[in-house]
Amino acid sequence: MPIERRAALSRVQADGQALRSLPQELREDLEIVLTAVRSDGTALAYAAEFLRRDREVVLEAVQSNGLALSSTSRELRRDREVVRTAVRSHGLALHHACEQLQADKEVVRAAVRSHGLALQYASEELRADRTTVISAVRSHGLALLYASQELREDPELLQAAIGKVGVGCLGIDLKACASENEEALLVASRRGPALPASSVAVQEPPLPK
Repeated sequence: MPIERRAALSRVQADGQALRSLPQELREDLEIVLTAVRSDGTALAYAAEFLRRDREVVLEAVQSNGLALSSTSRELRRDREVVRTAVRSHGLALHHACEQLQADKEVVRAAVRSHGLALQYASEELRADRTTVISAVRSHGLALLYASQELREDPELLQAAIGKVGVGCLGIDLKACASENEEALLVASRRGPALPASSVAVQEPPLPK
């Protein structure tokens, strides 16, 4: 094995992002790219284009970090196994799935269990599905903000959400709630201090450039 290639393998094994600084011919090397994405899935962004379309490589990448799904082809974003693997690793990878899979109940539920805020990328129908929304809220209280209007007013869901992030983060006006909801809100608001809105990450973390 040439010294340069051996050194490259060692670098990407220690830090997948090192793939970014390698010469093009090494970013076309299957073994080097596989080693890099196993270390850090988002290193897929720096692989040669044909390897970003390689199903084996992409599966390894999204298993390491689901957000690597954004760096692959449209065809693989429609691949149910690839997407399901991605959202299990990082729920917000649902953002990069095709529309059909954003409406797939099993895929979406796996996503919101991993990261509740993935609910924002689910189909309108699933954002109105109580079981899906419950899973999302249990993962992250602010997920309730992306549910249907009817479910945003559901006493049980309100209580679960506020118990996690507090009334302030949800922007709820207690006086505007129906009387049957006020009791649930009051109970939830007594569960310790609310999280400050600034401490809650609601956006998908950026991929490396």
